Formats: sequence, C-alpha cells, structure tokens
Amino acid sequence: MEQDFGSGSPAVMATANFRCSLIADLVPKSVRSVLKSGLKPEDTLLSDYYQLVETVPSVEDFCRLRIISGLTPRTAEGVRLGLPNSCYGVHICWQNTVVGMGRIVGDGAINMEIVDVAVDPEHQGRGLGRKLMESLANWLDKNACDGAYVTLMADVPELYEKFGFMRVSPVSEGMARVWKRTKTT
Repeated sequence: MEQDFGSGSPAVMATANFRCSLIADLVPKSVRSVLKSGLKPEDTLLSDYYQLVETVPSVEDFCRLRIISGLTPRTAEGVRLGLPNSCYGVHICWQNTVVGMGRIVGDGAINMEIVDVAVDPEHQGRGLGRKLMESLANWLDKNACDGAYVTLMADVPELYEKFGFMRVSPVSEGMARVWKRTKTT
C-alpha cells in the first residue's frame, strides 16, 4: 500500500520501507503453530487476523476511522497535508480494513505528541489500543532524546498511564485552540 506524499518526508520513508507483521498474541495458538512449522504468513488464511503496519494509513482510512471511533472529523485536505509530516505512524488491519491507528508528530527528537490513536468500535476491547501504544512507545525509545517531552490528550487515561504517562495538573494545564484562519482581503 504505497502512498505518494512527496519526496523527503518521514512518512514517505516509513511507507517505502514499512513493516507489516501479525500481532502474534492476537492470533490463535493453532495458527501460530502452523506458522512455526515453516509456512509463511501469505501461505495461510491470515486475512482473518490483525496485522500491524508501520506507516500512516491512507487519507480515506484516516478520516473514516476518526469518525467511527468518535474523534473529531478532519478534512481530507488537511489530512493529506498533515500525514506526511508525521514522525511515525502505525495502523492495524483486519481483513484488509484499517481498524486502528496512531501516530507521533513533532520535531522527532525533543518535543513530540502522540495523536490520532483510534480503534474501530467493533474491534475495541481486544488489545489493539495497547498494541498501537506499544509500537509508538518502541519508536520513541529508539528515536527520542533523553529528556524529550512527549504529550498527548488522554480520552482513556488508564491506557496511557500503563505506558508511563501522568496527568500534569496542577503543575501545568493543557490548553488548546481550534484554529480558524483570519480572512485577508
């Protein structure tokens, strides 16, 4: 699934070399034993199982997943401009459908934010959010500088606390603004 974001962006490099792997602990033991016998994933009926893909999803899948998971909708134009600027992205497929996603944005070293973590409601409660966060945390372990400040907006604080995230109030308070362009004449 190649995506053309233009040359040079981190998302392009991730897409060109993305890894797709089965989420082993979500695959039944009987299938895992078949795979251990030497069969390759493509030789089995693995379309019934979850696959972790280390790249951002397509613009269409991103927009669809935000809506069905209850996140604020984003315009396709904005997503098309934004996804290539991701430091890292990951998504989960089930039967060739994107059912989970997450990404990291920022400068890639000292200030980053985990954003767009979403799981299709029909697939929630199966550990997919945890798998997304594990993948994001692994990327941070390899790429973030010591002392890097990584933030997120926690709709499900319990999930993020498992990965060492803490509420920052009252020391700091999160702030946000939904940006509207000022019209110039």
